Amino acid sequence: YSEPDKFKTTGLKSKTLIHLHGIIDQPESLVMTIDEYLSRYQNDDFRSFLEDIFFDEQYCFLFIGYGVDEMEIIDFMIQKYSKGSKTLRSFIHRFYVLLPFFYNEEPLYKYEQMYFDQINMSVIPYAINSRGYEQIDEVLAVWRKAFEDRGTGDDFYEFNQLIEKNL
Repeated sequence: YSEPDKFKTTGLKSKTLIHLHGIIDQPESLVMTIDEYLSRYQNDDFRSFLEDIFFDEQYCFLFIGYGVDEMEIIDFMIQKYSKGSKTLRSFIHRFYVLLPFFYNEEPLYKYEQMYFDQINMSVIPYAINSRGYEQIDEVLAVWRKAFEDRGTGDDFYEFNQLIEKNL
C-alpha cells in the first residue's frame, strides 16, 4: 500500500508491505516536504489507520529504510501510546527497525538502541562495509528465503524467531 486512501485495516493481510511515505518508483506518492508530512499526519483516516494497526497485537512491524527515522512516525507512536491504557512496554517484540551501520560504529548502534528502547523498538543492525546501503537487498533476500523454506505456520511467531536469531 502506498496511497493514503487505501490505508485500511479491513482486508489487511499478513506479510503486507505498507509504504507510509510513498514508493521511490512512484514519485507522485512520495511524502517529502513539510507540507506533505503535515497533510499526511493530520489526516484523520491516516491517523486512525496507524492507531488501529499499532494497537492490534496481531501485527508485528519491521521498519525499513528512512521511515522510522522520520520523527513523524515516532511522534505519533509516543503520543498515542502515552494517552492510552496500554503503554509502549506492553508491546514487546512487535516493533523492529532495520538500520545500517559500519563495523566500527558499535557505540552509535548502542545509542540508537537506547533511543529506540524508549518506544519499545528493537534495532536490527546490518553491516554496510562491503556493499554500502545495497547490503539491505541481501539481508531481505536471506530473510525471504528463510520464510519460504519454513513453509506455513504461525507467521507472527516465526517472524519474531527469525528476527531474534539474527539480532
